Amino acid sequence: MRESTKSLVYVLLGLFVISCSSSSDSDETNNNPPSLPTAINKDAQPDLSFFIDNQPKVQSTTIADTSNYYYARNSVLGFSSFYTFGSVYSDFLQAANQQDATFTDGEWQWSYMYSYGNETAEILLTSREVADGWEWALYLTYDDGQGNSYENYKVMEGTVSEDGLQGTWTFNSLNPETNQEVKAFDNSWMVTSDDEKVFSVKAYAEDGSVDFSADYIQNSSDYDLTYMFSDSNDWQVLWNTDSNIGSVDDGTEIRCWDENFVNAPCS
Repeated sequence: MRESTKSLVYVLLGLFVISCSSSSDSDETNNNPPSLPTAINKDAQPDLSFFIDNQPKVQSTTIADTSNYYYARNSVLGFSSFYTFGSVYSDFLQAANQQDATFTDGEWQWSYMYSYGNETAEILLTSREVADGWEWALYLTYDDGQGNSYENYKVMEGTVSEDGLQGTWTFNSLNPETNQEVKAFDNSWMVTSDDEKVFSVKAYAEDGSVDFSADYIQNSSDYDLTYMFSDSNDWQVLWNTDSNIGSVDDGTEIRCWDENFVNAPCS
């Protein structure tokens, strides 16, 4: 996450804890507003428990080489925090739970203001019904009382299905020179069942190009995790939780392991 965006997010979350004021009354002529979504759908999160739970050790006097498995394990768990980067934004969304929604110009709106000392932050969350669910956007107006301010900065936007099992989010950062938002991250997900899901996340460079991305596919006991880098080879890690067999391809070599996590020829 870019440092300017990270700093702003944590300052605002601190303000959220300290002070809160309510929004205006709801439009009595409309139905209830939609349930508030989360920035990261827990059901869609990559299941990395295979690598967390399995730490094979030598169980006999024969040295079993498990370096291929650990090569994959280190790469997978090393990037695990990248899949939950959006969780910090969830606090923005869940803060609206304390507010009443209004219905204006065909969309639901939650507005709330926070202040501490000379710092003030005003949040506007909007939701509009679309064919495949609800379209969401969150705007921020912020003034630190020392000459630094932002007006209607679109922090995030996306579309989430009614049941939350499918959707997309885009998370923006501010260009310090123009005070305009630019795409920083986006992610998409689709959960078909408990053991069938896809999850994708991308990080963007300042020029708008994709700097890093990860695609996760779970199909029953088969797992596929692919990393794509702008400045180096792509990686792909495959594993099966029934057989324990898997492989890692770092773009230069494919390395495999067997049911005992021991290095094995790649078939």
